[in-house]
Amino acid sequence: PIPCVPWQSQTSGQYQRRVHGDLAISDIIRPVVERQIEKEVDEKLLICLENLRNQVESMLDAGKKRVKRKEREEGKRKEGKEREREKGKRQRQRKEREKGKAGVKSEGEKRVKDMSDEDRMKELIGQCILQDIERADPVDLDDYIGSHNCTRSESHEDIEKVKHAKMLAPSFGQVRSFLTEFGSICLGSRYVREHCPLVKTLLLYGPTRSGKTMLARAIANSVGARWFDLSPAVLLQNQLSIPQIAKAIFLTFDMAKKLEPSVIYIDEIEKIFVVGKKKKDAAAKLKIDASKMKKELLAMTATLKKNKRVLVIGITKDVFSEQVDVDALKAFFTDGTAGDELSSMCYCPFPDYPTRTKLWQHFIEEKGVDLVQVIEDAGKTKSFDLNTLSLVSEGYAAGSMAQAVHFCLTERRIQKWESFGRNFKTTEFLNNLARTRNFNF
Repeated sequence: PIPCVPWQSQTSGQYQRRVHGDLAISDIIRPVVERQIEKEVDEKLLICLENLRNQVESMLDAGKKRVKRKEREEGKRKEGKEREREKGKRQRQRKEREKGKAGVKSEGEKRVKDMSDEDRMKELIGQCILQDIERADPVDLDDYIGSHNCTRSESHEDIEKVKHAKMLAPSFGQVRSFLTEFGSICLGSRYVREHCPLVKTLLLYGPTRSGKTMLARAIANSVGARWFDLSPAVLLQNQLSIPQIAKAIFLTFDMAKKLEPSVIYIDEIEKIFVVGKKKKDAAAKLKIDASKMKKELLAMTATLKKNKRVLVIGITKDVFSEQVDVDALKAFFTDGTAGDELSSMCYCPFPDYPTRTKLWQHFIEEKGVDLVQVIEDAGKTKSFDLNTLSLVSEGYAAGSMAQAVHFCLTERRIQKWESFGRNFKTTEFLNNLARTRNFNF
C-alpha cells in the first residue's frame, strides 16, 4: 500500500506512484459501474415502453368499444325503424282487410255501379282514354333499329364487384330483348303470364325522341292489345275534377281487364309521383290533384292479378328530377317477388356509332332514295360521307335524326337529284340536324 503522506511533503516519485494507482483502480471499477448504469437505464426504458404500449392499447380498445357501441345503437335504431315499418304495414293490411270485409268500394267504383259496359266504353272513348291505335301506322319491336354492342368487355357481374362502378347503358338489342321478354311474351300468352313472376308495370325512361312511345305501341301492336291512355295531359285536356279522375282511372282498369290483353299508357308519369312539398306546385301547374291520382292509380294497379293480361307502361324523361319521388316511382315499377324484387325500369339510350349508321341508312332509304347510288354519285369528291354523318351525329336521338332526314329529303330535293343530278352533301343533313329541337343539350 502507498503510504499516506501529506502532499506538501511528498516527493515527485511518491506523487506519481499515487496518481498511477488511482488510475488503475478507476480502470477496474469504471466498466462495472457503466454496466450497472446501462442495466438500470434499460430497465427503466422497458418500463416506459411497456407503459406507452398499454396506453396505446387502452386507447385503441376504447375506440373499438365506441365504434361497437355506435354500431349497436345504429343497429337498434334500424331494428326499431324496421319494426315500426312492419307494424305500419300490418296495420295497413288489417285496415284493407277490414274494408274488404265491410264491402267498402273505392271512390271511382261508387260512381260507376249503375253503368253498363257499353256506357263505360263510350265514356272512355269520349275522354280519349280508349284509343284505336290499329288505324295508325303499325309498328313492331324490330322497328327499333339497332344491334347488340359486341365490343363491351365488362359484364354486369364484374361491375357489381367494383364499388361505385357506373352501369353501362344498354344497347338497342338489349332493350328489344327486355321488352320482348317482360312485355310482349307475358302479355300475349296467358300460360306464360300465370307461370312467370307477375310484371304489372314497365317504365321506359330516356332522352327525348329516343323511341319510348314507339316501343310502348310496338308491345301493344305485337299482341293486339287495347290501348288506354291515362296520361296527365289527357286528364288535363278533359278538365276532370278529382272525383271524375278517380272514376276515369277505375273505368280504365275495369275495362282493361274485360278487354284483355290491354296496355295502359301513362306519358309524363313523373308528374304523378311528386315529392310531398312539391305536390301543391305540381297540382297548380297541372290543374289536377296529382296525389289523388297517384292514390287511385296505386290502388287499381294492386288489383291486377296473374289471370288478367294488363300491363301499365309509364313514359318519362325526368325520372331523377328533384321534384320526383324517386323511391315511390321505383317501388311502383318493381314486381312483387318477396326477397328477389325485379326492377321493371328500362333505359332507352342514345344510339351508338353502328346504330347511328343503320339509322341514317334506314331513314334515307325510307324516303325512296337509293343510298348506294347516292354514295356512288358522290364519287371521289366524297361530298356525301355516311361515316362522317354517323360520327358527327353523336348525342342525337333517333327521332332527331329522322326529323333531319325529313327536313332534308323533301319531294322537291329528291326531284333535283333524280332529274338534274344535283348530288346530296353531308352538310345538308348536318344543317337540318342542327335545326331539330334537341332537348338534351
